[in-house]
Amino acid sequence: MRKYSMLLLMAGMLWNTASGAVLFSDPLDRATSTAIGQMQNRNGTFITGSGWKATASNSQLMITLPSPLPSSGSLIVDVRNFDPVSQNIETKQQIINLYSQENGSKAIFESNGSWINIRTGTGYSTGEGVAGFKMLAAPRGIDTRDEVRIMEDATWNLNKTYEFRITWDKSSASVYLDGQKCYTLPFKGQVEMFRYIFLGTDNVYVAQPGVIYSNLRILGESDTADVLADRVPVQQPLRARLLPNYPNPFNPTTTLAYEVQESAHVTLQIYNLFGQLVATLSDAERAPGPYEAVWNGEDLLGRPAAGGVYFSRLVTANGQSTRRMTLLK
Repeated sequence: MRKYSMLLLMAGMLWNTASGAVLFSDPLDRATSTAIGQMQNRNGTFITGSGWKATASNSQLMITLPSPLPSSGSLIVDVRNFDPVSQNIETKQQIINLYSQENGSKAIFESNGSWINIRTGTGYSTGEGVAGFKMLAAPRGIDTRDEVRIMEDATWNLNKTYEFRITWDKSSASVYLDGQKCYTLPFKGQVEMFRYIFLGTDNVYVAQPGVIYSNLRILGESDTADVLADRVPVQQPLRARLLPNYPNPFNPTTTLAYEVQESAHVTLQIYNLFGQLVATLSDAERAPGPYEAVWNGEDLLGRPAAGGVYFSRLVTANGQSTRRMTLLK
């Protein structure tokens, strides 16, 4: 038991990083996700247990989040089967793109939306046999953009998995490769927070065929969690009391205990970070006494929920209470 408790403590420590808590994560190996939002696949393939594969130069995975990302945070994604040198790609091959508006690169030229863009190609290199990449960032359209070439003498290995990380706050954006900071670009103005993620092409520049993306994670000290807390008041007086779930963090199941002081209709439900209903564990009249409910980590349709932060909410006629919990994947 002591060993198990220590493992849970270590898991909780891993789930919180210098860039904040993991708000949600997804392996990108299926077309739907209960935590990360709507996925729109074009000319790519989901590979179970592996990730999303760009199969052509016009392959694109567009992820639409239910609400904008926090004002500071990180996006991390693993990339493998990646080698711009062997494919002799001169310029403008997209890796990762973050946009505040739905129309992707079109927003760069036709609107004042914010964006961060990572490209690669031998055209960004210092010589033969190497390929760098280029970082671009703008808070309000093309007129406020800044850009820089990074790692112009880089070599790449098709058999290696690379971790790309983009971090941002209200004043700047940074890019990391395998944990090493490559560069930081300032934002020249107020940022409109990001809501759309493009992997592969963004309707303007091409994808690298064969590249596989997996393990997408978003970290942050969540503004959206504050919004959800406003929607779901914490610990008001009520006829039933919600206790901390155990274990927490958990994978894949956790037990939620609650106590009913007076006979009441009790609703116990699970919500994701964006306030979307994920599961209903109780919706019935309860006599006074202790109760337990088990959440198996599945959504309303019986699909495994993605890893991330969730909220349990207990509601009676005269109030509601909320507990935060973390599903590990």
